Amino acid sequence: MSNLALLGAGGHAENALAIIEDLNALGLSRRTISCIADDSWTEELCTKRLQEDVPHLADSIENAAQYAEIFIACIGYPDTRSKVVERALAASMTPAEALIHPKAYVNSKASVCDGSIVMQMSSIGRGSSTGKHCYIVPAAMMTHGTSIGNNCSLFPRASVMGDCTVGDNVMIGAGAIVLEGLHIGDNVSIGAGAVVTKDLPPRREGQRYSRTLVLVR
Repeated sequence: MSNLALLGAGGHAENALAIIEDLNALGLSRRTISCIADDSWTEELCTKRLQEDVPHLADSIENAAQYAEIFIACIGYPDTRSKVVERALAASMTPAEALIHPKAYVNSKASVCDGSIVMQMSSIGRGSSTGKHCYIVPAAMMTHGTSIGNNCSLFPRASVMGDCTVGDNVMIGAGAIVLEGLHIGDNVSIGAGAVVTKDLPPRREGQRYSRTLVLVR
């Protein structure tokens, strides 16, 4: 079994640890965390992680490579996560198999790529797919025939309806809805509670979309 590193020591690492604990408790998978890496450890975080019996705490993404061959990037925001992934790949680590909570629904005709996390009560419908390093958090939903790119995040109760295409590094906020058949370009951030009613082109660096492009409840 390859040694696994969690890159990032915050809330998303907690989510990854919880999924691994639940899978192991049910006998569905045996995974051991060999390392948690973070660029800015605090004394409180170090103490907590050592109490959780994680054997190695690395002080950078690059140093995690001496303890682990595979990784999951536990970073909330897509743009930051993509940079962490680039650093891990440059350090010769490879993405781990996706972590899927046993209480998530993933249709047998759906696919979830390596490095992704699918949390409890989320749903990925028939013919849908994720790219690498995506986060599908509790109660988020992708219905039939929808694809999302790499490094995307769907926050609680976010819904992407059928036959949508979502680019890379997209964040869809809590309770937001992307209506059926739409195309969302790379690097777009959709605010909590928004209802997206038209295609959104890729966002250039520093660009922000106005509210005229979404219907806000």
